[in-house]
Amino acid sequence: EDVTIDLAADYGSLGGLGRTGAVDLIWAPSVVCARLEEDAAAVFKTVREGRTTYRSALVARRDAGLTTSTLAGKRAAWVDATSLGGHLLVTEHLRGLGHDPRKLWASEAYVGSYPAALSAVLDGEADVCAMFVPDPRPEVIDRSLGLLVGPARAAKLATIFVTGAVPTDAIVV
Repeated sequence: EDVTIDLAADYGSLGGLGRTGAVDLIWAPSVVCARLEEDAAAVFKTVREGRTTYRSALVARRDAGLTTSTLAGKRAAWVDATSLGGHLLVTEHLRGLGHDPRKLWASEAYVGSYPAALSAVLDGEADVCAMFVPDPRPEVIDRSLGLLVGPARAAKLATIFVTGAVPTDAIVV
C-alpha cells in the first residue's frame, strides 16, 4: 500500500486532520496530542537523548542585554500561537513572573518555525523569540541554537530564561 505524507499548515490544521480521521498517523507536539488523546487508538511518546520532556527558552540577541525586567515594549517572534516550546511555555512563565503577556509586547508575529523565529531575532525583525531546549544547561542550549541557525549565528544569541519541563511530542494513531 502506498504511503503519503502531508504537512499541516499549522497546529490547528494538524489537530483537525486527526479529529476527522483524514490521516492514519500523526507526529504531533504535546499540545495537539492532548487534544487527540481521548480518541486515539495509541499514543507513542518520543524519547530524545533519553529524555521524555523538554523546556522552552526565551532568546534574544546577546548584544541587546535583555532581562525579564526590560522586555516591555519589545517585539516577539513566535513559532505558532499553540506551540508550547515556541510560545506558550514562555508566555506562562512570564505570567508567573508577574508580567501580563497581552500587554508586554509592542508586537507579536507567528513565523511558523524555530529557525524562522531565531532568524527574525538575528535579523533585527524581532527582539525575542522562544525555542525548545532539551535541557536547561547552557552548553545544551548553545548546541540546540547551533543546530537551528548554525554555530556562528548562534553565538550572537543569549538566553533570558528557561521554563519548566513538559512532555515531548508523540506519534498518535
